[in-house]
Amino acid sequence: MKKISLAINGTLMRGLELNGNLLSAGVEFLSEARTDGNYRLWSIKDRHPAMLRDLSGSGTSIELEIWQVPVENI
Repeated sequence: MKKISLAINGTLMRGLELNGNLLSAGVEFLSEARTDGNYRLWSIKDRHPAMLRDLSGSGTSIELEIWQVPVENI
């Protein structure tokens, strides 16, 4: 079975409210990770994150999780 790696941030992360959606799709947690220091993070009501690469020098490193996703579940 072919799989791809996917970086996740926000409510899909382990222990948060939408993580069950990943688990029910047969997705497997691989590791914790961080972006490099060139990102900005926004969110709506602390529930819906969005990241933007910021090369101006005012970005930061963002916490992520890496998950392995079966291709047939995409």
